Amino acid sequence: MERASTLLARAGGIPANASKRRISVLHQDGSRTTVDLLLYNLTGDTKYNPYLMDGDLIRVPFEDVAVNVGGAVRRPGRYELIHSKDLAELLDVAGGFASTATRQLPIRLVRKNEQERDSQIDVPYPKEGIPQLVLHVDDTVVVPMWANCKGPCSWLVPSQALFRRTRRHICAG
Repeated sequence: MERASTLLARAGGIPANASKRRISVLHQDGSRTTVDLLLYNLTGDTKYNPYLMDGDLIRVPFEDVAVNVGGAVRRPGRYELIHSKDLAELLDVAGGFASTATRQLPIRLVRKNEQERDSQIDVPYPKEGIPQLVLHVDDTVVVPMWANCKGPCSWLVPSQALFRRTRRHICAG
């Protein structure tokens, strides 16, 4: 018996464009289990990385909605969103706001427009909580930090090169 992550690593790993959160295991008895390697790596909870038995089938689908987050979050990076696909889910998997976050500046959303060019949208904070913001494939979210405040608090835009992603055409599903 091996855990799903071990077997996938021995099989060559998971391609860059494949889901690490919606891996499906079909057991011989007909039951199904979902493997979520992101949550396993973040929490260490083995329920997200089950043991496999002889005859189990594994299906690794392509990523669905994967977005980038940077700035004042605890774990900046690229994450696949599988539930509400919104800012709240992104902040949850990115560990929440860092202590350097500020609400004095809007959250910066970079999204492809109809011409496939990056367009920047400033999303202000509501009086309480976080903005209700549905995210799309390849969005980039930058959470402002106190260091961005110069005088009366204006934006300094971090380099988008931090979030550039190369697409590989590897069959994942």
